[in-house]
Amino acid sequence: MEDHPNIFNVLFQFHPRDGHTPKENFLTEAFAHILRTEVAVSEKWLALTTGTKLSADDTLEIETQRTEVNPATGNAVYFDLFVSVAGDDDRSFQIVCEHKWDSGADVNQLETYAKILHTNSQRGYLIFVGATDEQKRAATGFGETIQKYLPVGRYRVLLWRELYDELTSIQQPSALLIQLLAFMKTQGLGPSEPLTIPRMVNYLEGAGLVDILERYANRLLNSKTEYDWSVLPARYRSEARVKKAYGRMAIEFITEGWKPTVAVGFLYDTYDHRVQFVNPANGIDLMLRVETSPSNQRNIKPAMDVLTEKKRLLAQSGAKVLLHKEPGNGNNHTLLIARACLGDVIQNSVTEEDQLREIYKKLVGWCEILFQDGSLEKALAKSF
Repeated sequence: MEDHPNIFNVLFQFHPRDGHTPKENFLTEAFAHILRTEVAVSEKWLALTTGTKLSADDTLEIETQRTEVNPATGNAVYFDLFVSVAGDDDRSFQIVCEHKWDSGADVNQLETYAKILHTNSQRGYLIFVGATDEQKRAATGFGETIQKYLPVGRYRVLLWRELYDELTSIQQPSALLIQLLAFMKTQGLGPSEPLTIPRMVNYLEGAGLVDILERYANRLLNSKTEYDWSVLPARYRSEARVKKAYGRMAIEFITEGWKPTVAVGFLYDTYDHRVQFVNPANGIDLMLRVETSPSNQRNIKPAMDVLTEKKRLLAQSGAKVLLHKEPGNGNNHTLLIARACLGDVIQNSVTEEDQLREIYKKLVGWCEILFQDGSLEKALAKSF
């Protein structure tokens, strides 16, 4: 190991691998660096994952993407994070961590890791760290299978937000740890903090609303096992991103040349979009917007003909819908904007998980109306 580990060298050299997304690899490498360089983080992490204390005489060897051999097939397998704790004879053990962010828990993968760990170490722990309650439920359900190879208590399932909570209790955190925690929070890996109508109605950008909206948008985009956007044609999904701009926090499904972009998310300031909130007494708006540059609009009649029919169907679903150049829509980039009052959408939801499900249900329902029958894509092909 380097005497002074450098996070930039690590991230420059790591290679994404099959079965894991770049997001998961990035998160693992960033966290491993903190684990290597900060004793306070190692202590908190070890206590949370294994229930043991880090002794002053213990040494930790930390590897990412460690290669092992699947005993059943002879194929190579890769541990996200492998930690060897060396101390007195009765204090030496190994920890294998499987990290998930936007992919699902895999029982075959975890069972293979448990077999390897059982073969290599009589004192080993298998730790699953996920981003969502669904991942945690699935991984917890694998416990009976895993415990064929590991004793009770040696397989543990956690959420990233549980780790976040532990790390926030560290006194005098380093600048790098503060940055990592901020990153985790905005990416939906931090604490749950559901939206409330008073927060939306009394919106101030500095009061935390936008942070919650950013976390929600990232979870909607990144939690692919829970929130599937495949109803959108593939060309929209290759460059999807969460972006705060124009008074909105939205997932932007971008096509080449912006022909068009579909933005779904939260409208918290109407100045740029030039519309009025649907029900300002009950909060900000949930929105879907089909948008393009005016320079692309020379031949948009085929698209507008279809969008006119789609407007009728969206309105039947309860959305407030405005088309290009209609009264009430003052932004010339908007071909169609569908909205609902966010407070109305989540009015019967208390937890973050419940709110996200209702938000996704509404947004994906609008996407299905627009794209499921294929007519809009055909019209867009004629228009651009």
